[in-house]
Amino acid sequence: GGHRLQLVSIGIESFAQPELDRFNKGVTTADVLEGLTNLLALEQEHGDVLDLREHAGFSTIAFTPWTTLEDLELNLRLVSQLGLDPLFGKLLHSRLRLYPDLALHRLAEADGLLADRQDDPLFDTARWNNYPSESPWVFGDPRVGTLNSILTRLRPLAPSQQDALSRRVRAWYDALQMPDKSELRA
Repeated sequence: GGHRLQLVSIGIESFAQPELDRFNKGVTTADVLEGLTNLLALEQEHGDVLDLREHAGFSTIAFTPWTTLEDLELNLRLVSQLGLDPLFGKLLHSRLRLYPDLALHRLAEADGLLADRQDDPLFDTARWNNYPSESPWVFGDPRVGTLNSILTRLRPLAPSQQDALSRRVRAWYDALQMPDKSELRA
């Protein structure tokens, strides 16, 4: 009948089992991959009416207070090796928003990962997306926090900032000798 189903924001969340367990999803990495395989097969068979690509249909939570470099590597490696990049629109920028009524908030508090305020002025993405204010938190692994700060500044829609890190990231990005930098901004 001329209609097309475009799926948006399907919560894959993570391929890393520790993160899936923490989110209490009740699924394994294998379950997530099987679900993806089934949806991609449906799209292949019914591409005229089912579209997972136009709006990058899958969402993740790449950064949480507990995220490790290994978790990030697994997520990025699987998406890249399976050629799923166009299906994950915010893969490098997605992060957990903590609200006081969530069980994860209590876990972050117990683990000493809540903060009085955000150290990075660009970390409060809830403000950018018109979500309610969230509880500030920190990364258990400061290296992940540093990586998140850099990737946030590569985000196309990041608010313009004049802080020192933003200037350094911009200079580095501008100096890259790549014909197409779009994959860094995905």
